[in-house]
Amino acid sequence: MKDSSSEWRSFRGARHFKHGMVKHGAKEYAHYDYRSGETFHVNTVEGFWRLFKASIRSTHVQISEKHMNRYLSEFTFRATNRQRVNGMFDLLVGAL
Repeated sequence: MKDSSSEWRSFRGARHFKHGMVKHGAKEYAHYDYRSGETFHVNTVEGFWRLFKASIRSTHVQISEKHMNRYLSEFTFRATNRQRVNGMFDLLVGAL
């Protein structure tokens, strides 16, 4: 998944992601690649940012730009492990 912006170049080395093209300028919001059978869209990343912003607004009165990476890392961890039953607890106990 990627947007048509120039920032996607930073993901070229990420082998565990599949990349396709979505051209918002051409009013295209999803693209089906008939060769691979994959549908590419930016809904997942847009939804992630929407939930991250809502989480920040509802949890914190103010956040520091200095610690933004920490807030984002915590939210990414929570989003990645949200399907695990007792996910954070099990990971913490396993780390001991």
